[in-house]
Order: sequence, then structure tokens, then C-alpha cells
Amino acid sequence: MSVSPSKVESPKVSPAPPKCQFDFQKIKNTVLNMLIGSFAGVGAVTVVQPCDFYKTRLQLMAEKGIKVQYGKLFGDLVKQEKLLGFYAGLTASWFRQFIFAGIRIGLFLNLCDWAKKQQQTDALPFWQTASFSLGAGAIGIICAMPPDVVMIRMMADKDLPADKRRNYTNIANGVARIFREEGPGMLWKGWLPAVLRAMALNFGMLAPYDTCKRFLSPFLGMTKINYLLSSFLCGLSASILCLPFDNIKVKLQKDVPGPDGKKRYKGVINCFTKTLRTEGFFSFWTGLPIFWVFVGNHTMLALLISDYLRYILGIGIKK
Repeated sequence: MSVSPSKVESPKVSPAPPKCQFDFQKIKNTVLNMLIGSFAGVGAVTVVQPCDFYKTRLQLMAEKGIKVQYGKLFGDLVKQEKLLGFYAGLTASWFRQFIFAGIRIGLFLNLCDWAKKQQQTDALPFWQTASFSLGAGAIGIICAMPPDVVMIRMMADKDLPADKRRNYTNIANGVARIFREEGPGMLWKGWLPAVLRAMALNFGMLAPYDTCKRFLSPFLGMTKINYLLSSFLCGLSASILCLPFDNIKVKLQKDVPGPDGKKRYKGVINCFTKTLRTEGFFSFWTGLPIFWVFVGNHTMLALLISDYLRYILGIGIKK
């Protein structure tokens, strides 16, 4: 019996399994953004480290109730520490910036690039850049807390009595000794004000940067002057926003037990209230001019370096 051709069923062919494809260019850009943030932070802190050292010593003097004379303190520090002393804790700063800036800047850039691609736009709304900057800052400092604690202690060491000094030789020695002598939890000492400081810094530094450039564009165009002025304004806003949190963070991280075995501060709220009561409201901005020199220049350098690296590598910024 013959079978009608119309009734012959063609064999069913199973669809081929989807091929697993990796977007290597996307992965490459993601990694490059993180490395760009790291090198921008390391390069910037190498230039401004002396300002951070000077700012930290100013805050510690104000904590003791000593009236600060900026010029006299600078002269005394030069005599006591010599110029190399202003780079105390530099290795810890490098390590900290490689982690912290790599995440807080790199993650922010990756999030912005992703959002711009999803929304098919070159300009994100301010609320979006603000949320990205806050989140990236918090994640970055949590990962970078151990070298941050060591850095503050190395800067503050010579301000302590001889028998209270830690005398860390480098970042590895500091982390290992804190882990062994005080427990791993102490590597995140002062984490809350550090997170608040990082969020304030990242918000003031990164969130308004593109907005400033777009605002100034009709007057200056997308020129080097525009980039320089925008980074300058971001440095000012970052300094004002994050200095109070920096003040609290420094005091908590360098705190040592007194003769009675008790530390001066019980926590963030206690440190805040004691500072407010004994030093006054405006003491939270002690050393603002120096802090502005530090954070302002750090912000400008980090933003300009990251923009330049993204430009020459062809990531996010059109040539």
C-alpha cells in the first residue's frame, strides 16, 4: 500500500542548545574601569599624602584642646618629622587606594556605563548617579577598612606617648599585628563613620561631576578648562560633606586605652557627642582648608586621571 506524500511527517529536529557566549569586550571594559579607579586613586594620593598627614595631626591636636596655629604646626612637624615624615603610612595609603578607589570609582563607572547602555543615553539623571556613587563608596570602604585602620594609626603614632605607640613597619606588619594582638574585628574599627565618610566623599566627588560638565558646556564646551573647573567644584563639595565623618573616624581608629584601661570613646554616637560638647559644632570641620587641599586636589587628580585613561583606552568617553 502506497503512502501519500502529503501524509509523510518530517522527522522532528530538536533545537540546538544555545551557545554560551561571553562578551569579552564588556568583561575587558569592566576590569579596565576597576584598574583605572585603582591607578587614579594611587596616583592622586601619592601627590597629596602630606596634606592628609598634616590634616590628621591637626585633628588630633584639636581633640586635646590645643589651639591650632597652622603655620607653627607645619614648622614644628617639618623639624620633628622631616619631609619624609609627611609620608608616614604611604604604603598603607597605596594599598588602601588600590582597593578603595578601584571599587568606589571603578564600580561607579561600570554602573554608569551599564545604565547609559540600557537607557540609550549619554546623560543619566542626577538621582541615578547619586545612588551609584553612594553604593560604590560604601562597598569600597568596607573592603578597604584594614589598610585604612593601619594608615590612620601610622600617621598618629608619634602623637602618642612612647609606651602607647604601635610602631608598625608597613601595611602587612600592621594588619598582622592587629589581627594577632587585638582580634580581626579591630581591622574594621570605626567602620560606621568610615562608611558614612566614604559615601559622602563619593557623593560629593562623583555624583555632580557629569552634571557640572554639562552645565558648564554651553560656556566652556567640553574642554580641559571645563573638566578642571568641574573637578575643582566636586573637590570642594566632597571636602565639606565628608570632613565631619573623617574627624570621627580618625578619633575612633587611633583611640588607645587610658591609665584605667578604658578607651576614651565608646562608639560613634559617644564620640560625636563628646566632640560636640568639648570642642564645639564647628570643630567637626577642623582643618577644612588643609582637608580641602587634600581632598580637593585628590578629587581633581583622580577624576582627571580616570577621564584621561578612559579616553585613551576608548571606554565610555568618545575620542
